Amino acid sequence: MRQLRLLALLAPALLLPAACENSSSSPAAPFTFEAGPGFEAGPPAEAGPLEDAGIAVDAADTAPPAPKGVTVTVIDGLTPKADVRVISHDATGAVIGDAKTDATGKLTIAVAPSTVTVLTTGFSAPKAVTFLAVTDGDNLVVRIPLNIEESNVGSYSFTFTAGVQGQSVNAQAFVNGPLCTNTTADTSMPLLVGVVPSCLSAANAVLARGTDSGFNIDGFTFKKSVAPPVANTTSAVVLPAWTTPGTTTLTATNTPGVQASISGSLYMIANGASFPAQSASGTINSMAGQGFWTATGFADAYQSWVRSFDDVTDQVVTSIIRRESTTAPAIATLAAVDFTNALPYVTAAAVDTTTVARPIVTLTSDKPLTAADAGLVVLSWTTATQATGTWTFVVPASAAATFKAPALPADATAFTPIGGVKADSAAFFEASQIPGYTEAKTLPVSPGVSFALLAGSQALPTNGTVRLTTWAPSLPVR
Repeated sequence: MRQLRLLALLAPALLLPAACENSSSSPAAPFTFEAGPGFEAGPPAEAGPLEDAGIAVDAADTAPPAPKGVTVTVIDGLTPKADVRVISHDATGAVIGDAKTDATGKLTIAVAPSTVTVLTTGFSAPKAVTFLAVTDGDNLVVRIPLNIEESNVGSYSFTFTAGVQGQSVNAQAFVNGPLCTNTTADTSMPLLVGVVPSCLSAANAVLARGTDSGFNIDGFTFKKSVAPPVANTTSAVVLPAWTTPGTTTLTATNTPGVQASISGSLYMIANGASFPAQSASGTINSMAGQGFWTATGFADAYQSWVRSFDDVTDQVVTSIIRRESTTAPAIATLAAVDFTNALPYVTAAAVDTTTVARPIVTLTSDKPLTAADAGLVVLSWTTATQATGTWTFVVPASAAATFKAPALPADATAFTPIGGVKADSAAFFEASQIPGYTEAKTLPVSPGVSFALLAGSQALPTNGTVRLTTWAPSLPVR
């Protein structure tokens, strides 16, 4: 079996300290020496000047801290990428620096510029990534997607203890999610599932479900913390007895009006992997909610993904992804997903190409996007060889109205738009696991791939909620 692998964007950077659990929806005011008394503010006024108090002042104690600079890291798949050009810009977008990553894929810029642009290529097409509002101490990561075919590195042979309630006509086994899977109609025989590297970890979860002729779930069997097979061998695993499926109900409240449609999905998280729960019956935004067949005792957490589509334009979507711990009971009703605080719709992304090499992007939303942590906007354009170049912008919520692309060096002609510039997608997100834009800038960014492609089917590494709003010129995938 050979599969395609696309690296997730959000998950690696959500592994932050627990102290970061407060959302940026209520950001704290930045501390400044002018903000009022503090340890650095000096003694009270009545104490008199420091020299009068007989206290010696060390110049080193009063000097401003040395700048930390900015670190840029470029990774090609899983390998550091050397000799990638990194351009620094001032507040006007003019070029003030031009250097390349070293053998470790890194470049350190001693003094933080206003903007940083990384020039990469993929599939023979130019792909630039620009970070706006760069500040001292930033660690910026660009990850060129590993989008290759993977070959099997081993397999499992699963033996079922007995048939599914004696009725099943189909049994399907998953290893760490839906990528590595196989199906059998004869549970009296071992089921072989080949695995690729992206399916495997040190401790793997296996879930099998049996369905009848109507694809209703008859039962589940599972095993967690299964060791990976030895390279290029088959590991035999006996699965325990089948259990009757449980039901977990998910509801959504305060959803948009009659001009929007609602879609909901539920995932069981085990050993850090995501397994889809099959829908039973109901409507996600009805009082009764939507029921999902779940494996009792299997999940360490449930992850819900509820999406709202604007049926008028068919172009915009706002969604809420929530991960929460669970004991995976037989019958459960999750707290409703409340759209009261959903991020606003991004309704348009206009591009002004009066100066084609430095396009100006203007975003429109039905309400301000100030609650968002960050956004990604992807432009595409036609190169001189008729290939399609892309330019990805990482932007703070304050740039949600209008921003201008920076200038590129005169010899970077392959990356400079010459025509056919258009907006491909725009997406803004707010995650309860991170405080704001400073931390959002540590997220690995893949050139040409926006947060619009962040699917709630990918397991978040920690509990919390991600609010996401996306725009694309064509109908998004539901």
